[in-house]
Amino acid sequence: MTILQKNIYLTIIKIISTLLLLLQKMVKKFSVDCEFSGIKHKVDLYVGNPAEGNHPLSFQSKWLAENRNGHIPEDLMDTFSQINDISTQNKVPFEDLLEYISNEEKRKDKYIEDYNAASEFSGNQDLEEDGDEDDDEFKPSKKSKMQKGSAIIEQGANPLRQEQILREKYSAVQGENASSDIGEKSFKAQNPTIIEENGIKKPKRKKGEAPINDEGLQSPLKHQRDSATLNPAKHQRKQLDMAYKKAEAAKKQRTDTHPAASRAEPVVTKNNINEKD
Repeated sequence: MTILQKNIYLTIIKIISTLLLLLQKMVKKFSVDCEFSGIKHKVDLYVGNPAEGNHPLSFQSKWLAENRNGHIPEDLMDTFSQINDISTQNKVPFEDLLEYISNEEKRKDKYIEDYNAASEFSGNQDLEEDGDEDDDEFKPSKKSKMQKGSAIIEQGANPLRQEQILREKYSAVQGENASSDIGEKSFKAQNPTIIEENGIKKPKRKKGEAPINDEGLQSPLKHQRDSATLNPAKHQRKQLDMAYKKAEAAKKQRTDTHPAASRAEPVVTKNNINEKD
């Protein structure tokens, strides 16, 4: 082997070794979804390092091979140029920056898929509920069940309100003093759970006073049993008595001051006190 042949052989070996080292050091594979004409296609990228004057070595994509004859789209090359500028300005390795961008794109796609799946699931739930109400009219829906439960709770939560309503009905029919034995028996027959509970009779009440169920009252409310809300009939009688007493006092005062004026004053009674007001 001559010296010239030996030098050529050594040169070829060095070139091959250098190329292998460059390929091992520079080439890196990325699998990303690239959007073409509004549709994403999977593309395998084998890229070098543009910061060192290299460009993407190859693209492996069935869509590119069939539609673009394997040519790299210009917008994709512009994207690589922008990534190269960012990596150069911030002194970040191009491969690391490209890998970060690829991972962020995958995470974004995953978020969109999860959001779409959640929206689809929620829409299906609404359709199922609407379908249940349309298909089976006898099957109660969730809304009707909630309304029925609220009505039952409201009906049994305030027995004093029921007692007041019943008492007002009887008072309207029988008059202001509708507290006779017949009215009391009828009221007890209509509402036995309020007047007599567990066979225990309530103490006798005064004539004209609405029945009171102290067991259903909390201790802070017992002093309000004669209020306008719990006993409107007795509260009204108290107001009439107070008005009557005031009228009598005013009349007496005028009589004491001017005795002759008493002959011109009309007679004041509980029955016409409302007409005077």
